[in-house]
Amino acid sequence: MQNAECRIQKRLKAAFRLTVIVPPTLSGFWILHSAFCISLLRSMPRSAPAVPHSLDHSPAGIPWPEILSPGLMWPGPDHSAPSRYHPPMHRVAFQGDRGAFSEEAARGLLGVAVETLPCRSFEQTFASVSEGRADCAVLPIENALAGSVHRNYDLLEEHRLAIAREAYVRIRLDVIVPPGVELAAVRRVHSHPVALAQCQRFLAAHPAIEPVAAWDTAGSVALVLERGDTGEAAIAGPAAAAIHGGVVVAESIEDHKRNYTRFLLLTPPDRVAGHQEGTWPRWKTSVVFRTPDRAGALFRALAAFALRDVNLSKIESRPIEGRPWEYSFHLDVSGRRGDEPVDRALAHLDEMAESLRILGSYPAADAPLEGPG
Repeated sequence: MQNAECRIQKRLKAAFRLTVIVPPTLSGFWILHSAFCISLLRSMPRSAPAVPHSLDHSPAGIPWPEILSPGLMWPGPDHSAPSRYHPPMHRVAFQGDRGAFSEEAARGLLGVAVETLPCRSFEQTFASVSEGRADCAVLPIENALAGSVHRNYDLLEEHRLAIAREAYVRIRLDVIVPPGVELAAVRRVHSHPVALAQCQRFLAAHPAIEPVAAWDTAGSVALVLERGDTGEAAIAGPAAAAIHGGVVVAESIEDHKRNYTRFLLLTPPDRVAGHQEGTWPRWKTSVVFRTPDRAGALFRALAAFALRDVNLSKIESRPIEGRPWEYSFHLDVSGRRGDEPVDRALAHLDEMAESLRILGSYPAADAPLEGPG
């Protein structure tokens, strides 16, 4: 058994170099001065998808436990040590082709043997769960270099799915070519726009290479290998190269080594509890709300949290369709429903907001950042 785990570790480092982590919430920020908040608040009224993958083997025939090992890579509920924790078996939808980072995140959250359902677009991924073709979905929501995935914030509002878990994946991007092709011959490189945005320094250093937007990182590898054009390459993760048979000619070309993508596990609301069994040290709650379009409305909304020392780790605004220059606001809050300060803050916000929806309370991801990259 020890030799087998050493072999898995060696293969992970040599072939995939993928680290999936679940990091702590960002440090909190105070937007409002406490004394001013208190004096202000005292005056306020209070009252059609592709065929699913094999459960046992990757598309390249490699057993999934040899690509990802839950005991080595994925922390369990207590986040204290490697764990063999597995949620119930599910079919999980993800956006992308085989070997996409979203699929790696799905297998990490749900176990290496989970049945995966590739989808071409974010819209199709959400619809697969809403229409019952998949039990849950794993989708990216933000990247440490490229920022938020805005389309998925909008789709969270459109669909009645709940956030059950989160995870952060260390993103390492390689230039992948058909066998026999050298980097010097490459004139076009295909990848998802978010991945291209994470590799601006490499592209600036190679002005002869034209970036071409594609629907997916792993899908761009499959496309380039299918075409066999010696002037084309793809930017994707090392797992996509291994699964599709590509050759890596430039490694880790992302702009910074601290390059992480945050993924959310989304389920119908009545299935959330099955993904949260165990004891979790920290929790996060995500909400979306709208305020009346008048002076101080957002100020007062955020004051509901500041007054009670509830930390906000993320705020994102999205335009409201049909209402120009008006916005919905997404918040990530440290804590969970059932914690008195969080419950009181949400109740206070509900009194002031035009609308409020709780997207989920879920275990907060937990792992340290790496050293300077």
